[in-house]
Amino acid sequence: MAEAGAAREEGADFLLAGPVYPTGSHPGRPALGLGFLEEVAKQGLPVVAIGGITAYRCPEIRDTGAWGAAAISALWGAPDPAAAAMAFLSAWTEPS
Repeated sequence: MAEAGAAREEGADFLLAGPVYPTGSHPGRPALGLGFLEEVAKQGLPVVAIGGITAYRCPEIRDTGAWGAAAISALWGAPDPAAAAMAFLSAWTEPS
């Protein structure tokens, strides 16, 4: 939280927050969870969630107040990356 506040004070345009969930990209790094993401979103800047993100998790990420989510494995490892990307977008473009 201190880093998020410092970034805001230094003029950041947006924040990346995570890892929200356990992730193979950063093994051994603890997941910070949805509560953390929600607190970061209260900093008043657009927040992009990172870490262990899947399309299935995007609705709960959106519900924290995050403006978006970034993913690596869920897109790169998908049999159809374009379809996977569209599944991510649906959490923000379709009614909940």
